[in-house]
Amino acid sequence: MLLFCYETILSILYNENDNKFEFHKIRILSNITSISYYAYVHIDDFVLFFGGWNGILDNFGPDHDLIPNENISNKIYKYTISEERCVTLDQALPIPLSCCVATLNEDNQSVHISGGYYDNALVSAHIKMKIKEMIKTDKEKEIQKIAKEQEKIIIEQMKKLDSSTLIKALNRKKKEIKKILEYWIRSLSIKIGWIHDFNIITSKYILLRYFQFVKEINCKGDRLHMVQFSPDGQKFVTASRSKIIRIWDVNSGKIVKQLKGHSNHTDQVLFSPDGTMILSCLFDNTICLWNVESGIEIKKLEVHADNIDTAHFSPDGTIIAFFSSGTTNIWDLQSGQVRLLSDVRSTFGAFSPNGQQIVLFTWDNS
Repeated sequence: MLLFCYETILSILYNENDNKFEFHKIRILSNITSISYYAYVHIDDFVLFFGGWNGILDNFGPDHDLIPNENISNKIYKYTISEERCVTLDQALPIPLSCCVATLNEDNQSVHISGGYYDNALVSAHIKMKIKEMIKTDKEKEIQKIAKEQEKIIIEQMKKLDSSTLIKALNRKKKEIKKILEYWIRSLSIKIGWIHDFNIITSKYILLRYFQFVKEINCKGDRLHMVQFSPDGQKFVTASRSKIIRIWDVNSGKIVKQLKGHSNHTDQVLFSPDGTMILSCLFDNTICLWNVESGIEIKKLEVHADNIDTAHFSPDGTIIAFFSSGTTNIWDLQSGQVRLLSDVRSTFGAFSPNGQQIVLFTWDNS
């Protein structure tokens, strides 16, 4: 059973074996949290809400004082039970209604919305709507809409705060953002796991403000270490703990190639500048080059060192610079020769745009 009350949903489960009820609060951030006196129906994994009133109870006096029409809604909301997600649908009632009643027909194909209150009077409305279009799920579109709704709600909530409380809230967010940036900087030199809370903070306060969500691709069952787009943006490659490197198609979200050859998991994968090759390296002390089209390993370099920190293509894709055990080395892909460039203890570097220079980041911060 689900009980809806403003910003909280109460989930009630009955355990027949123990003869006990279990109560769980589910907090949602959606425009529906300000609505009451709506009609609703439950079908399969969804609860649909129709219309409603977003006024303040004190304004609705014993003599049924006038209710402004702008406080009555014609919106339709869909709550997905299994995902605890609520979204405002594109469909809407032809007129705003509150205190109406919704019933499903016998085959669950249509919903009838009857009666209600609008324009300071009871109305004898009867609206019939098809269920199929309302419960159809476009997950990517819904996530985008939810993100936009949540951002608006957060902004409206912050507008209602007094100046001192608002300053405290903004300072909290600054601390959260600072924590993310510190983690990102730190993770360049030490490889540690991603903290789940950072996903929440990043998506809520940074990414959603500056970027628009486009697609979610499920990579469950594998712990990812790195991801990079191909130069044309049509593919991306992932490195993971499973030792398998995967090439994905952006549009379909499916794996198009699996590259197998490393004896240990990889932490770095890179497309060559022309997008025809992929470089992979790390924990098994090998650097591999793969043909993107065929998925075949075309070159392999075994590095006699404790570890490989990072590796990079030159801008023309003919040279790979790699950093291992504090040294900087150059691998000429055409001749196959490897030479030591610098024994200054460095863990990271980058080519200049013309490929003629390399800047090094050393252990003494120089």
